[in-house]
Amino acid sequence: MGGFVTAQERLALELAILPRRPHLVLHLTGFNDLALPLRNGSRPGDPYQTGLRYFQIYGNSLLRTAVENSVVARRLFRDRIAGVLSAREAEILADEGLSDRLAGEIAGVFSSNLHSMYRRCRQEKTAYLAFLQPYRVSAGRTDPAVTEKRERFYDRARRMILDRIGSGKDGVPLLDLGPLFGPESARAWFADEVHLNDAGQEALAKAVYPLVRRETEGLIRERNGAKGGFGTGYVSPRTAPSGKL
Repeated sequence: MGGFVTAQERLALELAILPRRPHLVLHLTGFNDLALPLRNGSRPGDPYQTGLRYFQIYGNSLLRTAVENSVVARRLFRDRIAGVLSAREAEILADEGLSDRLAGEIAGVFSSNLHSMYRRCRQEKTAYLAFLQPYRVSAGRTDPAVTEKRERFYDRARRMILDRIGSGKDGVPLLDLGPLFGPESARAWFADEVHLNDAGQEALAKAVYPLVRRETEGLIRERNGAKGGFGTGYVSPRTAPSGKL
């Protein structure tokens, strides 16, 4: 689901997935929750499209008409928004206290949504496995110093997420895939900052297959009346494999 954060994925689980009564839910997520509050100015947990909708509904009608019908006006408007967002990101990255607070808010919202989705799957007797997305912080046209600061911020928020999930009582089955994708694989496996190409998708499948197989074997045992079943594929975030693929 393109551009979704976990708040939207939680709604999708409730409205579109659980009604289909699946046996197993595989949830690959995380990067949008990390990146959008920093780079798009959205509040942690809020869909970044919300600002666009506000502009469409409540914005200045003359400005909206100009943006929709003039290439020049649209370019000026986009440059203005991009400048505001860049300045806000720079402010966050330059202030350790502000970075910590934002990373903590991201981790809190993300962990709460994951716990809720896991509990709902348990209630429906549906197995659930979650995976934190791998990503590469691509410099591209961005200042390398900004890229380095972004990477530190993402790592900080990611560690906070793993700490919160690991200390929770629910035992949410979460595996951080980041350590499995070493730096040398970045160009070979990524089509952009977060989306994997065909080779990357194959590597990802190989990484998650053992857990999926363990979980499905648990489901079979459950159906046959054996103990175990749901959740047998749990991997603690603190003990997730750290080797490269």
